[in-house]
This record gives sequence, C-alpha cells and structure tokens, in this order.
Amino acid sequence: MYIIQAIAYVLRNPVKAGGNHTPQGYRWSTARLYFVDTKSGCNSLRRYGEISYQERRRISTKDGTVDRNWIVDDKGMILPENYVSVSEVERIYGRATRFMYYLNSNCETMVELDSGVMAKTRYSDAELEANLRELLTARYKGCSLEMLGVQARIALAATMKRRYGATPARLSRLVGIEKDVLSKLI
Repeated sequence: MYIIQAIAYVLRNPVKAGGNHTPQGYRWSTARLYFVDTKSGCNSLRRYGEISYQERRRISTKDGTVDRNWIVDDKGMILPENYVSVSEVERIYGRATRFMYYLNSNCETMVELDSGVMAKTRYSDAELEANLRELLTARYKGCSLEMLGVQARIALAATMKRRYGATPARLSRLVGIEKDVLSKLI
C-alpha cells in the first residue's frame, strides 16, 4: 500500500506545486505512460544512437552515459519510458481504475507519516499512546498490546520510531519491551 500511495504522491507533485495541468499533462511526468494504448504521443521518435553528434552532446548527461537504444522525441527529450518500468507500475496497481483512484486521492499525510516527516514534531506520551492505539487498530484489527507477541511489539515500536521520532526509552514504556533490547533492534 505504501508503494501505491508513494507513486501517486510523486505523480501529483506538479499539481501540488501549483502547476495548471494534470499529472498526465506535465511534460516531465510519467503519469501519461500508465494504462494507455500507445505509450507515446510523439510521431517523430528516434533512437539516441541515431541522432547527430551535436544533438547528443546537447542532451546527454555530464558523464555521457545515455544508452544508444533509448528513444528521444523530436525535441531531443529522453522519454521516461526508457528508464521507468511501466509494466511494473501497472502490475502494482493492477487496474486503471485503481491507478486513477490513487492519483486523485490525497494520501499525502500517510506518505509523510511513513516517510518520517512527522518525526520532526515532539509528541507527548498521551499522543504517542493514542497513535499506538490507532496503529494497533489498523494493523491488528484492534487487538490489545498484551495480545501481541514480542516480534509484533518490536515492529510497532519500529514504526512509532520512524513515524514519530519516539526514543527507545519512550517506546519501551509504550510497548513493554526493555529499552536496551529496543535500542539494538530498531
């Protein structure tokens, strides 16, 4: 689920940045590549190795590492389908409707939580306990902490550390595992 939300999060960046276009309409986005009949709307595609030396110098990377088989458009743009696994993204989403749902959903908060952005905030013990209860409900269908094994509690502590920046001492109190053990494992 994180991968699904993270891909959609990245594809929404042009819209979030204030651009007046859809993710599929943004020139540098790969959103236009997924779940379409034709992978490129450009009629004059060429292989990088087939263009002139001057054109290659203009569009190549600093170290000159561009695969000669990559496809470029009529403006010399190296097309994203050369370096993005379109089939893998389509496999992850499974259906175009699911892709569109996540592309149009606002999952930024969940992605930011999982990526650790929220760890920069200081939480009280009560707030951490409330977040732990929410995590228990989401992952373990409301099981109590006491019902979980040691491995599950360590996994919860690792998630709490990543999401909220909680210290091993605080996590030890929350999940009931010795601080020294948690410090080594998370």
